[in-house]
Amino acid sequence: MGKAKKKRSQAPVALVYFTTLLVFMAVFGFVAYQLVKKLTITHTEDESSEVYVDKSFSIMFSRVNRLGGLADLAVVKFVPEENRVIVVPLPAQTVSSSTGSIFKDIYASGGPKTLKQAVEKTLDISIDYYTTVSDATFEDVYDLIGGVIFTPQEELYRLSEKNDEDDISYRAGVAVTISGKQAITLLAADVFSGGRAENLELLGSVLTQLINNAFQQPSATRNSLDNYFSKLFSESGTNYTSAKYRENKDSILEMLDRNLKPVLLKKPDGVWEDTTKFTVSSTFKNELLEIYGYKAVSTPVEQSAEEIIE
Repeated sequence: MGKAKKKRSQAPVALVYFTTLLVFMAVFGFVAYQLVKKLTITHTEDESSEVYVDKSFSIMFSRVNRLGGLADLAVVKFVPEENRVIVVPLPAQTVSSSTGSIFKDIYASGGPKTLKQAVEKTLDISIDYYTTVSDATFEDVYDLIGGVIFTPQEELYRLSEKNDEDDISYRAGVAVTISGKQAITLLAADVFSGGRAENLELLGSVLTQLINNAFQQPSATRNSLDNYFSKLFSESGTNYTSAKYRENKDSILEMLDRNLKPVLLKKPDGVWEDTTKFTVSSTFKNELLEIYGYKAVSTPVEQSAEEIIE
């Protein structure tokens, strides 16, 4: 009888012990769950912090002649992640796909900002920045880099009535190193038997050689980079600020250390109407979109570009 009472009296103690054990396990499990959850979130945040950052940027260079008219232009996109500089030269006679006007007239009426928008819609790409470059500035930067070789496929000859410096005399097949002044004269001249298409060909060759030459002399370019920026972007017709330049400068310097010839030249295909109008082909646009890695410019992208400008 006494033993039975003793056994019954131990039951509540066991119940309390068991309940305490369950509560402890629940609290321990909750704490462990929170720790695991925190570690998971931290790990996820660490992974998200390693998301790919696009360091590429594009600039539209509009070359303006001594009379203030658009001579030609080029869209240059720097893609440091791919060790590339994509160059798209365009004649001033290019037809805008949205208005039917040529770029030369668009620049004359609306300036570089309006021209940038026309180029974006015509090529179905977005452009981050724009700048205008006078013939004098182009010649200055050109001669600082130097080393551009021109090999005419035909004899070229012209005597200028106004200035001996504008004379043209080249023998077919004979390679010569041309100065900035000579390049400007050739780019403006109607001396090629193939018409303005060959002027565009020359523009692509000049830009390709200049940029590749700059990357092939990294020490000189590194020391001159700030000077190039001040010359090319000091005029009023630009939205490329010193702050943006400082953001992009490190990427350019990294590319300079890689001993590159980075230019991928994409000279547009299209149809010339005499020498007054050039219409870019849809095939070229598709090729360019593939190289750029995205589809046609949408409205949100254009709004974003406008915000940057403002």
